[in-house]
Amino acid sequence: MNYLSLCTKEEKTLAKKLSSYMQINVENFCDGWEVNSTLLAEDAAAQFDPSNTWLDDETHVIWDVALEVAEEYENHIQDVMPDYI
Repeated sequence: MNYLSLCTKEEKTLAKKLSSYMQINVENFCDGWEVNSTLLAEDAAAQFDPSNTWLDDETHVIWDVALEVAEEYENHIQDVMPDYI
């Protein structure tokens, strides 16, 4: 989470909440072993951003969190099921 060093305290707290939510739901956004991080971010935004503005901000922490969660899950799948890939 190197992007967290650039975040405010509020953004760090939000990033942790988003990460927890995304980790629970990441399997819903998989096609085989690949995660659709855009859909993962959109789903989290629907839960946490009632104003629906985060997705328009390409520098919002939600995008970094979605990419990180997706990458961690894909790496996990590759470790657990290498023959599946």
